[in-house]
Amino acid sequence: MASSEGRVVCIAVDGSDHSEKAFDWYKEQIYRDGDRLIVVHSHELHPPALPRKCITL
Repeated sequence: MASSEGRVVCIAVDGSDHSEKAFDWYKEQIYRDGDRLIVVHSHELHPPALPRKCITL
C-alpha cells in the first residue's frame, strides 16, 4: 500500500468498558488523517440463544 493511501485499521467493540477504552486509545494515540476505520461489533450469545443441535451435512 502506498503511504499516501492511509491505513486500514480494524477495531473490535462489544459494548464493554475495555472496548470503549481501546477505541478511545486509538483516537488519542495512533489515529492519522486518512485512516480507514473498520469497526467490528460482537456480542456474546447466551446459552438460550445457542442452537440445541448442530447438523452437519
